[in-house]
Amino acid sequence: MTRAQFTDLDDSNFRKIYSDEYGKYKTYYEKVFQLKDSDRNEEKYSGVAGHGLMQPIEENGTADVDSRIPEFDITLVNQSYSLSAQISYERFKDDRFGEIRKEASILGESAKKTPDVYAADALKRGFLTTDRFGNSQLAADGVRFFSTQHLKSTVDSTVKSNASATGLTLTEDNLETALVAVREQLNEQGQIANCEAKILVVPPKLRKPATIITESDKRPDTADNDINIYKGGSLTVIEWPELGAAAGGSDTAWFLIDPEKAKLIFQWREQPNVFDVEFKRNPYRYVYDCFARWSYGMQNFRGVWGSKGDGQVYSS
Repeated sequence: MTRAQFTDLDDSNFRKIYSDEYGKYKTYYEKVFQLKDSDRNEEKYSGVAGHGLMQPIEENGTADVDSRIPEFDITLVNQSYSLSAQISYERFKDDRFGEIRKEASILGESAKKTPDVYAADALKRGFLTTDRFGNSQLAADGVRFFSTQHLKSTVDSTVKSNASATGLTLTEDNLETALVAVREQLNEQGQIANCEAKILVVPPKLRKPATIITESDKRPDTADNDINIYKGGSLTVIEWPELGAAAGGSDTAWFLIDPEKAKLIFQWREQPNVFDVEFKRNPYRYVYDCFARWSYGMQNFRGVWGSKGDGQVYSS
């Protein structure tokens, strides 16, 4: 069989099966991160904080000039990811369609799953300093994504927090405490930053209490007939399987996200792409390759909050 014949017969089938499987796998990172497109090896994210408040002046007075404060910046370098699979010449010849379907399905699932799995490290390893590969995973101000030691601004080293210092467990009262903590986050000028958490992200074992807290008709765990203020969509629960202990994470940690203010960034350079199938010799085999490039990071801690949920003191 010539290379041209193989392409005509099998590349289209392979790509279709790959695409079908790619579209089936459910992912979660798109609901948590700000998605950005990149057209180079690296991208720098920075900004300038807003102005402070206006001040009173006397008649014919002169207004003070307010200098805006630069935000911390972060450079995200796109990492390449690839996966190669192969089928022996003999297996291919003996069961061409079956082998193509099998390899295409597996490759399509992996291509869709990989960024979701690695992006979950932003949360499940957000209390640590490195990702799963040992690479530095720090926010733009140089501390952990979820930390009690975030810096107020580039010109003020006062520490601020976006993490529970006591490892709050997920209960109705503790959820309210956390929501207030997000609402009371201050901006670089020391004013209320107007963050409002709209997303509660949990591992599978916290799905049930999270759903009970947010969707019950009345307040849970109380004999009072109070209304449930969270019911009605004010807080969306996202159960992310990759956060659980079974995936190397935690069954107790939980997170709040303001999708408008959070600056958790996932940056695409190249979406997963499957290359043409190639025939190679010594040994004789058909090779399937998938390739993608991306990066992620945290440019600003505001609008994001996390608790290890273990009831233990946390200070880092």
